[in-house]
Amino acid sequence: MAQIITRKPSPIVTVNAEPAGGPDAASDPRVDRVLDPVTNVRPLPPVRTRPLMMGLLLGLTDLLALVAATVPVVLIRHEFGGEYHPSLYWQCWPVLLFFPIAFYVAKLYTVPLGPAEEIRRVFWVTTAIYFGLGTITFLFREGETYSRSIFIMAWVVSLVFILIGRVLLRMLLARQRWWGASVLVLGCGQSGRRLVRILLSQPQLGLKPVGILDDRVWRKRGFNGVPILGSTNRARELVRQCRQLRVLVIASEISRERLNELLLTEQQRFAHLLIVPNMHGITSVGVDSHELAGILALHVRHRLLDPVQVGIKRLLDLFLLTLSTPFVVAVAALIALAIKLDSKGPVLFRQDRIGLKGRVFEVLKFRTMTHDAHARLVRHLKENPRVAMEWERHQKLRTDPRITRVGRLLRRTSLDELPQLWNVFRGQMSLVGPRPIVEEEIDRYGTSYALYVHVRPGATGLWQVSGRNNLSYEDRVQLDVHYVRNWSVWLDLYVLSRTILIMVTGRGAY
Repeated sequence: MAQIITRKPSPIVTVNAEPAGGPDAASDPRVDRVLDPVTNVRPLPPVRTRPLMMGLLLGLTDLLALVAATVPVVLIRHEFGGEYHPSLYWQCWPVLLFFPIAFYVAKLYTVPLGPAEEIRRVFWVTTAIYFGLGTITFLFREGETYSRSIFIMAWVVSLVFILIGRVLLRMLLARQRWWGASVLVLGCGQSGRRLVRILLSQPQLGLKPVGILDDRVWRKRGFNGVPILGSTNRARELVRQCRQLRVLVIASEISRERLNELLLTEQQRFAHLLIVPNMHGITSVGVDSHELAGILALHVRHRLLDPVQVGIKRLLDLFLLTLSTPFVVAVAALIALAIKLDSKGPVLFRQDRIGLKGRVFEVLKFRTMTHDAHARLVRHLKENPRVAMEWERHQKLRTDPRITRVGRLLRRTSLDELPQLWNVFRGQMSLVGPRPIVEEEIDRYGTSYALYVHVRPGATGLWQVSGRNNLSYEDRVQLDVHYVRNWSVWLDLYVLSRTILIMVTGRGAY
């Protein structure tokens, strides 16, 4: 029997009955059960986020990154025969103040801002400032006073250092309670719970759920430590208590009437209102909004189905391959020697995979297993039924008896996939893309396979930087689909930068 406690003007629902939604619907013991003694409803937990402090730290980090980028460039150029003394450039320090101002205007000190979008904005704003400075020096005939090489090198290094500085700052502070913005989630069904899990597991996104509102009555206290504070009617009251709250509405879990009410009558009361539409797999990276006689329409672009965009992606692959060739060749030679000294068998492992337009190609990897790997696997699965179940679910084993000593290190750092750069050079793969699959996996992709064969598989991809082997097979497929639908140059650059970090930390690898 459900007990309904009402408080004018906003009805609040608490539940004493057991939930009917399975394990996910169980009450959360981590959430405080105490009700406010005056209002008889669960109060909003203390909001400790400090967006202003976060913005100031990001601005300071950007300035430090710019100094760290420009000072060495000037000094190195001077040491290698630079014509102008470094003191000439120190006089230009006020120019640095243009960057935080422009970044603030570009909303680079607020959340939410996806990683691909952040890279895009940093690139264009930084490039615009450097271009503007170059134009000014030309117009005022100061071009002969400053070195063009310093100008170009400072621009490139600044881009890299600013992005690295922001990543390092988030790694250090993203889990602090005051970092980011506090979020009130409206809707606690399957989509709402999934979104809460994502926000809690990825604090670098900067959105921290502090409460949930839901119109259904089958929950007691909360989910994953986030308390349920009542029905969606409390949103206005809670935002009045804390103006910095961002309201995140799960459209699929709110009735049409209530959603219209939020948009038409209450929207002006919320300083920050985010709507998650009921369109799984479609994100803003690949969507433009259009108005059709007062009706919102979304233009969904599959960029990787556009020959021009495919050409841009291919040029990016070849450019990055050219830059990395000397380093790759040196590292590959050392790895090949280590494999030969460690175990019997060839240096390279070859396997047929499905590629662009369903064509089969031979993917290359450094050998990480023993020469009798198949026989060992069959014997191991027969002797260990639980391990056989793990293999059936993931097609991988956390503790694999086939892997050699060198192979274990290569897998942890993903260096076993270094030879795939040859596949990239030949046009069979891309640096970033869906995971290359074998023929037996086609059925597991289902209808998503049609999207998969429209693009080149990647040496790295979203699933590798989003949990790797800790993800379920279904999650990997969804990430591949998301990548194909939402590709951009900025998304590729984000994945590549995250890949380097994952290779260093080894997170999710086995």
